[in-house]
Amino acid sequence: MQDGSSRRRLLEVGALGALAGLGGCLRLTSDDGTTADGATDSGSATTAPAATDRSTEGDGESDGTETADETESDPSTREISGPASVDHTFVDPQNGMAQPDASAPATAPIVDWEHAIDGGLNTRIFSGPLVTADALVVSSYRDVVAYERGGGGVRWRLSESAIDDYRTTTRPNHREGAVVLVGSNDRTREWELVALESADGTKRWSVTLPVAEEEQPRASLVDGSRAVVVTGSMNDASTQYSDLLVVDLDAQSVTYEARLADAQLNPEDLALDGDTLLVTTDEAASGVDNVVAFDLAERERRWSKRLPIGESIPVLGDDDVYLATESDTRTAAVRALARSDGSETWTFDLQSAPRTGVTVAHGRVYAVTNNKLYAVDATDGTPTWSYAPTEGPRIHGGSSQLPVATSEHLLLGSNFGEDGTGAVRAVTVADGELAWRVDLPHVEVYSPFVVDDHLYAFGRDREDGTGGVYALH
Repeated sequence: MQDGSSRRRLLEVGALGALAGLGGCLRLTSDDGTTADGATDSGSATTAPAATDRSTEGDGESDGTETADETESDPSTREISGPASVDHTFVDPQNGMAQPDASAPATAPIVDWEHAIDGGLNTRIFSGPLVTADALVVSSYRDVVAYERGGGGVRWRLSESAIDDYRTTTRPNHREGAVVLVGSNDRTREWELVALESADGTKRWSVTLPVAEEEQPRASLVDGSRAVVVTGSMNDASTQYSDLLVVDLDAQSVTYEARLADAQLNPEDLALDGDTLLVTTDEAASGVDNVVAFDLAERERRWSKRLPIGESIPVLGDDDVYLATESDTRTAAVRALARSDGSETWTFDLQSAPRTGVTVAHGRVYAVTNNKLYAVDATDGTPTWSYAPTEGPRIHGGSSQLPVATSEHLLLGSNFGEDGTGAVRAVTVADGELAWRVDLPHVEVYSPFVVDDHLYAFGRDREDGTGGVYALH
């Protein structure tokens, strides 16, 4: 990254840059299931239909009992249905991680196919793929790679498909068959909002952004027919500031510019709903508010605060903003702040904050910390139930393992699998009971998304960053 880039983006560039060298060699769950195209059939899948993890009611304390689901993975109970695509890395512009109209299977699915990834995934910043009609798309901030939805092989790389080379891209979004992101054009040295064909990675269109020499784009977000881009001045610029750009995607033009902050804000994460834009960062200069609510209709700042949010992303609910906050002068907590003025609605105290955020669905806030999942009432912060695995691998609150909420289940990835085996788990929304788990041969497993009639998940091995992409059905 150039001067002024955040610590997280430096990690993204360094740890994920290896995506440019991703290959097609296969990691198998059995020794003899190799096929010529680098995929495996369902017969080689390893699943664990017997569930032995526990849930606890109300106060989050375990009573020491275990529940077991001995139901076989009957195809009649494995019905999966979901949207045709996932357009945002946190599912929606509000960052809710919610697929309310999607249905996960009632019993453990099986692996339809898997494809190995040579390296480049890093759970600290990886936040789930985009899923288009043709591909699963991930970004390393140096390259964008699309994998076949039908088998996992590499479909295209931005470094190979585009005529112009782009670098320092923002996190991509998907809209109308195009992958939309911000990148620096190495040929023209201009910052552009670029739309790439999701089928082959070629450029559909681009909009040159009015970015001064002493600043650079920090984050972008697509919501319907508009895109929002936030910028920040370089650390050594004579004047420190942060700007906001709104782009009309249909007209392919910048609608307006506004000043976001007259200070070194270094914005990192965005959430957008209606006229409310939330901007957060843990890279703001000392004394600078790092949680900013901006009114897009009035084109002015609505309110701002300085909070110890760490890597937490903002999540927008109907009336509140939900943030995981780290320890400061008080216990770590999940906080609800009023969208209107930033006043604190409620807090839910924890020993340590969730790593990167929370999930909001079903009138609840779901938070994972210290190997436990909490369900909290979204209106007043009252705990409803909690769930904790009785055996490994651990569940984690990182961006890659945030719960994905479907109509009746929460889908969880895992972290720190001691024997090299991670898991995908489904926890029932109604009572926090484990519905099923599927083991995958990786130290870390990222929470799966529902698309059409499959679940898609990534796995990663910590030592070398290699992993695999899995389609479950």
